[in-house]
Amino acid sequence: MTPPVLDCRGRMSVGGYHLAKYWLSCGVPLAECARRLRISPKAVRTNLAGPPPNERPRRLPRPSFFARTLQRRRGVVKRLALLTNRAGLRVHPSCAAISRALPESMKVCPITVRRDLMAMGFVSRKRQRGPMQLFDDAAKRLAVCKVNLLLNPAIPKYFSDEKIFDVNDRGYLAEWCLPGTLPSRRQRSRWCPSVHVWAVIGIGYRKLIVLPKGTINAEKYVRLVLSKIVNDVQGGFFMQDGAPAHTAASTLRYLARKGVTLLLWSARSPDLNPIETLWAIVQRAVSLRGPRDRDELITFVVSEWGKIPQSTIDALVTSYEARCKECVRLGGATV
Repeated sequence: MTPPVLDCRGRMSVGGYHLAKYWLSCGVPLAECARRLRISPKAVRTNLAGPPPNERPRRLPRPSFFARTLQRRRGVVKRLALLTNRAGLRVHPSCAAISRALPESMKVCPITVRRDLMAMGFVSRKRQRGPMQLFDDAAKRLAVCKVNLLLNPAIPKYFSDEKIFDVNDRGYLAEWCLPGTLPSRRQRSRWCPSVHVWAVIGIGYRKLIVLPKGTINAEKYVRLVLSKIVNDVQGGFFMQDGAPAHTAASTLRYLARKGVTLLLWSARSPDLNPIETLWAIVQRAVSLRGPRDRDELITFVVSEWGKIPQSTIDALVTSYEARCKECVRLGGATV
């Protein structure tokens, strides 16, 4: 007994479809093809109007109740995980927070929430620290970066900044331990010896100045700092942040009188200043040496500053253009 050409839904088999195609190409009438296949001419005409049966998309089976419930829950979990407040921070940053925010009909434990997030492609990453950004800072940073990118690259740029070092342990966050042992404690003190330093870097240039104790006003800034480097930065663009001593009228008059051109700078932009990377390198190296008093701290800071290769400083100064381009690409956001 030959198998039927049509199934229960009126679809021709693969063999019947290709036989009908072949007979019609040989000039056999449609009615004769239908008689040979023992089906109606309408069925032949309808099936031949579409693609072959093996190329037709099959209807997927209806998902089970468990699959539909899982899909709905993961949709809610995804919306909760991506929900942010006005400051752009995630409202539910952890699996436990998402688990508490789920509706009562979808309550699951944080481990299940973590499994759902991983199945949807989410990755848990450590949040980076950055400066506080006000509502108009992005537009200001964007405008400053666009202007500075138009400057002549042949003219040298000098970047300056201040830093307060202390004797607190600011080394690595983790360390290797033997089984059954605990890592060493990171010792911190609120009132500990500290030293205030100021530095400036450029291509083939560096200068570190240890400042005395107390507040640095405009008069001290000019006398202790600018007077020692003003001849070196003439003819280039000198960068300084918006500290009160830097933007004082007397300071600006002194720089204008000496012929120093200031680099346009926006507030709360440490990510654009290459010297911030040097401060992190020196801070970690000083912490690993374990200073105990102010004298040791000054000695270690000056020593570690001098150990940094000039090629590293030159590479950081050169990276300023790339930082500005990345800031422009991000629309003024933190790099």
